[in-house]
Amino acid sequence: FTMLFRLCRVDGSSMRKTLENGQMLITTSVGEPEPGDIIVFSMTTDSPYYDLNEALVKRVIAKGGDVVNIDYQAGTVSVNGEVLQEAYIAEPTYLGYDVTFPYTVPEGTVFVMGDNRNHSADSRYAPLGCVDESRILGRVLLRILPGRQTNEEGDVVGGRDFRRIGAVS
Repeated sequence: FTMLFRLCRVDGSSMRKTLENGQMLITTSVGEPEPGDIIVFSMTTDSPYYDLNEALVKRVIAKGGDVVNIDYQAGTVSVNGEVLQEAYIAEPTYLGYDVTFPYTVPEGTVFVMGDNRNHSADSRYAPLGCVDESRILGRVLLRILPGRQTNEEGDVVGGRDFRRIGAVS
């Protein structure tokens, strides 16, 4: 049984400036996610994030077989030697975790990162790691209810911005 569409709520600030905490999303499980897509995925039971009882929302940076490199001095991310042009990120990528780069993404998985790069636990963090394709619940299609604007700590700093309803890129 495959669900064509699913509702999901953003929990946290790791996808700021693209998505806000509390924002409602429509996702689809039709088609394969590609680099640049925002996905919703479940965690494995051995993940430190499993007890969140929530799906996570991140952006696909690379697929199996791709080589990811992050230059923390310059704040850039490259895939297969090409520096990504990332207008969607909140700020350059300066925060690193415990994954060593360059890193080859294992087949059958995707490498994900939050758009709020310096406030996101993602594939740069080994306990989260790459996301197995079987754990992907869907690609984000639409924002349908704007969440309240929050800062990196999750404090509400603004109201709902209804101009933020619509397609996600």
